[in-house]
Amino acid sequence: MWLLGAGAPRSAGLPTAYDIIWDLKKCYYSQAEHLNIDDLNIGNESIRKKIQGYMDSKGFPQENSLEEYSFYFDLLFRDDRALQRQYLTKILIDGNYEPNIGFKILAALTSMDKTKLVFTTNFDNVFESAYAEVLSKNLSVFHLEGAEGALNAINNSSFPFYVKLHGDYRYQSIKNLSQDLLTNNEELGKCFLAASMRFGLIVAGYSGRDVNVMSLLHKAIEMPNPFPCGIFWMVPDKSKCLKPVLDFIEKAKSVGIVAEIIEIDSFDSLMNCIWASIKDKSSDLLKKIKVDDTILNIALPQPGKFYPVIRLNAFQIITIPQKAIEISDDTVLCVKDLKDRCKTTHTSAIMAKTNNVLAWGATTEIKKVCPDSKFISEFEFSVADVEKHGFLRNFVYRGLVAALCKDKPLRFKKLRNVYHIIPNEEQIYHELFLELKNTVGAINGVLPKNGGTWTECLRVKLDFKNDSFWLVVTPDIWIEPSAEREKYITFLKSRKGARYNIYQNNLLNIWKKILFGDSKGNVEFLVFDGDNDVKFVISSITAFAYKGGVV
Repeated sequence: MWLLGAGAPRSAGLPTAYDIIWDLKKCYYSQAEHLNIDDLNIGNESIRKKIQGYMDSKGFPQENSLEEYSFYFDLLFRDDRALQRQYLTKILIDGNYEPNIGFKILAALTSMDKTKLVFTTNFDNVFESAYAEVLSKNLSVFHLEGAEGALNAINNSSFPFYVKLHGDYRYQSIKNLSQDLLTNNEELGKCFLAASMRFGLIVAGYSGRDVNVMSLLHKAIEMPNPFPCGIFWMVPDKSKCLKPVLDFIEKAKSVGIVAEIIEIDSFDSLMNCIWASIKDKSSDLLKKIKVDDTILNIALPQPGKFYPVIRLNAFQIITIPQKAIEISDDTVLCVKDLKDRCKTTHTSAIMAKTNNVLAWGATTEIKKVCPDSKFISEFEFSVADVEKHGFLRNFVYRGLVAALCKDKPLRFKKLRNVYHIIPNEEQIYHELFLELKNTVGAINGVLPKNGGTWTECLRVKLDFKNDSFWLVVTPDIWIEPSAEREKYITFLKSRKGARYNIYQNNLLNIWKKILFGDSKGNVEFLVFDGDNDVKFVISSITAFAYKGGVV
């Protein structure tokens, strides 16, 4: 069986819980500050930071906390449940959303007896629409205001059917349900518990924010023979899983259930993969679900031997670290908690959060962040693991930037998940930057109006192409404070407008020399002092593109 959240119909255009939270914040902020709501583009990071700063000043829940969803509904709608439902209906139902391919495939799976039943925390009509489009008939649906038949359906094996569980704010708050609706909510829960003793569970597009739904999941694993075919929780990035999800999976494992968190690109891509693996699909279904599942095997062209030759701004990373210390610390609640600790303790250790904590660095530095930690073992990973898992890639990326700056008059900052290497303010006249200064003139200065500063910098990214990791670098300009970068687009264009061809090539050479010195081969970059495995080996020669290939 399946449990689907708001992430599943996202490609159909529906907002997720995260999107709704930010819309509610925007509504409240515009009312409180008497602003035109249409002027608040929450896709702009600087506007989101301003809104979040206002919420923080009011003592509202921290960003991404579990309390945000219910808090902002209460803040805007108070006890007006009709208005709350009107708001949700407008953004989740009235849009006449076209079903995405994932739901069409799921509908087909039900007709092929591959899926028995589907639960959801949503109350949109996307799956029903997909079912009707693919199978030309209506799907049996049970929800809060008509739950009586759900338990009978599971007891009588009246498959397939669709159950809309009561999320915290799908109809009205649990604490405000009438006695009849409360009874109906319990009936839906009994249906889920009964199903949990017969089927495995795939969870997709669901963050785990609903307290009552997570409580129901915990009750399910206490049933006799729970989830006999396992629990598989699909996420885009394991490192960003909420703590209730991680706790639930660990608890399921502790009682003997096969339970895993699996990273996927999206609900649609997951369903496409499943659809491609199924044999003997009927011609009628293939007509309704137009997915080209032909396996392609297109060979890359061989490196060329002819001009033009184009220099790329990428240095091949020959080796990356493939070991880390794995420690256990139950007080580290989530990724954000770990980041906050690293920031406040000013540790030099590099750390990542999975089920446990991964770390590079001295024990004293790790203990600053996790004083009660217990060493488990060495955690080994491959290049393929780093390419596949977001938390490992971020871990290695952070170590790479630290290694590049080590023992140099450089610092690094992060903007929109991309690191920038910047000359230290107090060492701006260091001889290492002399050639850069001779080429661009001043390498830092004061911005007009607000007294901020600008500094020449190098934007660095970790990329994976042609079965190898690459250090991709781009000369750029750092704006401080970074949140106000958008205000200085004109300044940035005037500063960088003529940086083409020969000029850009010269800048690349200068930054190459700052990072690699005069080396003409591979260079070893240690993340920390001493002889250890936490090091990168990078070619000091950039990649070149010939007609037909890259060498």
